[in-house]
Amino acid sequence: MAAPAGVVYALVADPVRWPLYFPANVHVEQLDYDGTQERLRMWVIADGQVKSWISSRVQDAARRTVTYRQDLLMEPAASMGGTWTITEAGPRRCRLRVEHAFSAVGDRPEDVAWLTRATLANARADLESLGAVARRFGRLDALTLSFEESLRVNGPPRTPLQLPLRGR
Repeated sequence: MAAPAGVVYALVADPVRWPLYFPANVHVEQLDYDGTQERLRMWVIADGQVKSWISSRVQDAARRTVTYRQDLLMEPAASMGGTWTITEAGPRRCRLRVEHAFSAVGDRPEDVAWLTRATLANARADLESLGAVARRFGRLDALTLSFEESLRVNGPPRTPLQLPLRGR
């Protein structure tokens, strides 16, 4: 990537802003964070479907790695985890490697194929998008706009997006 390793690590380590950088991310909520370990609730478009899960991540700024595993899994995954690793490749260049490991419930071939297709497509889109964002690292604040809007609805309170999840 055409950006310093520290910049790319900072982008990967800040998941709440991922919907700005990663096309498939709809929303990321940080549930817990102690400076190294965190839990996230994520809503992501995977193979055209909105999926949600809870992930645990460990950030290692010194090694520039972020390791994750899904704790509350999306169907059809039985397990999902991986590592983001950023290494220097020059003063304003770095290499970002993303590794994923997963298994499907019952190892059904159609579920393994779906997980493979969705994971590869999202990983490729994420890397492409992150590379474009990282190249503009000096202008990110100027390129980012934040706003908030609320709407009052008369009705029973419910989770805005109720998706079936499997716990592990």
